[in-house]
Amino acid sequence: MASCPSFSVVFLATASLLLTGHATARNLEESYDLCQNADFKDLCRNTIQGTNDPNAAVEMSINKLITKTENVKKVDERVSKQPKMSACSSNYDSAINNLKKALESVKQKDKQALMTALSHVVEDYSTCDDMVADGPLKSPLGSSNQDMIQMVSNILALATMIKF
Repeated sequence: MASCPSFSVVFLATASLLLTGHATARNLEESYDLCQNADFKDLCRNTIQGTNDPNAAVEMSINKLITKTENVKKVDERVSKQPKMSACSSNYDSAINNLKKALESVKQKDKQALMTALSHVVEDYSTCDDMVADGPLKSPLGSSNQDMIQMVSNILALATMIKF
């Protein structure tokens, strides 16, 4: 009978350690900040809204950037009707297409294609900025392009955490 209480105490102690370790691992996972390596942390956190899964965070961020690009494109199309304003509409179309390719790359688990598509998106926005800079007037889209470039930068940081 004396060995039974010892076994019970050892069993309870072991079970407690295992459960505590599991809870600690879960708390670490839940508190892990996917945006810690992003250049624009606040923007990243606002975009992914507490998601802890890098794949989901990348997809969510890309979808939000597609929506933002479509909205900025509408403004560009209105502004470009004004005399001497350069239109970036084709660049935004290209960015949207590249963002859709990036989404497809996530689904196909092709990290290299994902990173390439995202790099092309940065080029699309930068080309638009360059076109506008060469024009006679200051574009109202400059800050929007910079916001979108920051979003892509964050997506690139998140994409490095994807595990396929």
